[in-house]
Amino acid sequence: MKHKSSLAFVVVLALVLLTSCVCTPIDSDLPPPPPPPIGVELPPYETAYASGRLYYEDGKREDVRLEDLDMAYYPHLNIKRDDFILKRAIFYSVPPHQAGIVALHQASQTGFIIEKANDVHGKFLFAPIESAEAALEYAKFMIHTVSHQRYCRYLYSPADFERAVNQMKKAGTVETIKTPPTTVTRVTEEGNGQYLVEFVSFCAGYGLGMEYSACRVSSDGGLELLDNFVFIKGPRNPNPPIP
Repeated sequence: MKHKSSLAFVVVLALVLLTSCVCTPIDSDLPPPPPPPIGVELPPYETAYASGRLYYEDGKREDVRLEDLDMAYYPHLNIKRDDFILKRAIFYSVPPHQAGIVALHQASQTGFIIEKANDVHGKFLFAPIESAEAALEYAKFMIHTVSHQRYCRYLYSPADFERAVNQMKKAGTVETIKTPPTTVTRVTEEGNGQYLVEFVSFCAGYGLGMEYSACRVSSDGGLELLDNFVFIKGPRNPNPPIP
């Protein structure tokens, strides 16, 4: 009986190790993070990438693979640096999940993880922002795409909003917590190269709800977060996403 119990423990331990991401602990014998590419002045960053590995500020390292990032979703947002491309860094985990978006220097195959709402990174890659459409896509990318999966979709019209509300009502009780300035995603040109970008999203994670967020985008790539709150709280999601 004792033998079976020990065997079960070993099996469980093996499964835990297999389903966790590959993380290399701090070790002074391991090589340091690679230096930035010669001749390229990079913005400050917290996480470097090189040769299939992420290098963190605290010395930890994690193995990842790179996948293509489909920029067709951002037709008005262009990388202004010809020597860089964007890639998704994916952990070796079960199921696999995104570690972040890498700004990859093509010649050296090194780069850095783009940080959420970090407009220093945004300015380096995308400035200038030359239209309201580009401002919307820039805010989407820098706030939402570089983050982990949000399980949210943007609402662009009153019909989108009504469909989302009805979907929540069918699943259970819906509570309005706050009245947002708008119930649709929109961009307002404020003049002098400033754009007010407002997102209204229907979120379907473990709980259903509506989220409002706002930021200000400048033509030079500046990004200022202004507001973020859930304004309608729905029931638990009857079909929650797989983590």
